Amino acid sequence: MSEIFGARRRRPLDRLDQRIACALQVDGRASWRFIAEVLGESERTVTRRGTKLVADRAVAIAARPRARSNTIVGAHCELGQSRIVARAFAQRGDSFLVHILTGTPECVVLLDCPRERLGELVFEELPGVRGLINTFTQPVLRQTHTISRWRPDVLNDDEVRALVGDRRDESDGDGPAATTRDKADDLLLQALGADGRRSVDELSRLTGLSDTTVRRRVERMRRDGDLVIRAIVEPALLGLPVEAVVWVTAKPTEVESVARELGRSPFARYVSVVVGDRQIIAIVAMPSEAVLYEFVTRSSWLGNVHSVDTAIILETYKRGGALTVTGN
Repeated sequence: MSEIFGARRRRPLDRLDQRIACALQVDGRASWRFIAEVLGESERTVTRRGTKLVADRAVAIAARPRARSNTIVGAHCELGQSRIVARAFAQRGDSFLVHILTGTPECVVLLDCPRERLGELVFEELPGVRGLINTFTQPVLRQTHTISRWRPDVLNDDEVRALVGDRRDESDGDGPAATTRDKADDLLLQALGADGRRSVDELSRLTGLSDTTVRRRVERMRRDGDLVIRAIVEPALLGLPVEAVVWVTAKPTEVESVARELGRSPFARYVSVVVGDRQIIAIVAMPSEAVLYEFVTRSSWLGNVHSVDTAIILETYKRGGALTVTGN
């Protein structure tokens, strides 16, 4: 996505706006009428507020194909060059997340990089990034909790189940590769990439496909996990202004259980098992640094952990494949 999303203000949304934003995170294409029904609010109020959230780009509805194979890149930058490096990564079409951190590495990036391209990335592309001193790459072995599955503690379980319905939880690269797409699928993906909430009528006009074909193909791609539709919102607007990256080292036989338990926290936005000495990486969002302290020192998942390294996210240049205000 090339459009900019995010709000410059750090003041959280009010409770109803937060609930609407989180409903869109569960299903970015749910109708305002259905969201109002699930939340127990008037359709008029939800339509007005939801439309404003999207129009103001406080919430962006992103649609894209599922990632094929993800890689974490940690970037060690020259003094004063972190923002230049972050902007360079944010401009890449294959980057999903770009954060500047406290400590080292100074930047962390999530890329869609097929294994056959890993050598080209490491030996040819990364050395050409201005301002880099060194990098490390951590191919993702398994994503146990993706940002599209993040459920902040705003909606209750019944509301989430109602919004999900019989549609499987969309994933980002966790599972078999996407099925072969044809030209019609590519047209729909291109149209939805600009606005994931485009109506069936609008998609039909843009692609030349019938309403029935559009509806069937979009439902099939979402059901099969080949189309990921995600509502992107700054955690600060949900009352979670402290974001951090947490690297975890665990006993090999406990890696899976630690990663899964980590992912159950409403503060955990992303959890993956990766290649490297620190086998687990998590991206979390907290209401305060005091809560972050409790999370990394007293959580139940720490029982089978050898070490925890934490870095606070200072700036975000890309989130969910969309450029942020900071990254513009």
